Amino acid sequence: MKNFRDFLKFLPTVLLAIAIAVVVWIAAVTENDPNETITYNNPVAVRIIGLDPGLLISKQSVNTVTLSISAPRSIHARLENSPELIQAFINLSGREEGSFSVTPQVNLAIRPAKVTKLTPQTIDVSLEKLASTEYEIALRQTGSLPIGFETGNAEMNAQNARISGPVSQVSKVSQVVALLDITNLSSNLTRTINLHALDNRGVEVTGINIDFLGTFYTTSV
Repeated sequence: MKNFRDFLKFLPTVLLAIAIAVVVWIAAVTENDPNETITYNNPVAVRIIGLDPGLLISKQSVNTVTLSISAPRSIHARLENSPELIQAFINLSGREEGSFSVTPQVNLAIRPAKVTKLTPQTIDVSLEKLASTEYEIALRQTGSLPIGFETGNAEMNAQNARISGPVSQVSKVSQVVALLDITNLSSNLTRTINLHALDNRGVEVTGINIDFLGTFYTTSV
């Protein structure tokens, strides 16, 4: 019991000594590896997580963010050498159709480090339902053959194309065409060409996907 009372008597002194030692250690570490705030000029790509598979992003104000980070000098050196330690993302879990301003989040896979500034602070995102449909491919030939040649039958190895994308864009499509240029053609031709989705005015619709390229065959005689 007497030993315990003696221990309690000296406990404040022991605690004070430990506190002083910790302060001295922190000061020494800080002096050798001072804390700095640095703005990273290289933009960080923003990943998308939690997006409903039945939706897609039709508009996004920015795809990258820039950061200012406060950390010891040694941590900054590692971040510069290993930029993959900095990850930015926006979480779209639970979001439905519409337009939103979402706050990007940053994960620093190293400690101690803290993000002190994030630009931009919000990202504007528009979500639309994903639409998909099929169209029969119309083959159009353009250009003219040299004198003395005429075009034989043109054949396609695929008759239909599937388009997909935001419902607002897919709904504009009225036809899918393949344009085959036969200018100065003087022999049989096998060529892979792109397909084009057009609206009812003949203007190409952008922001959609056509799931394949067609291969077309034509004969000149």
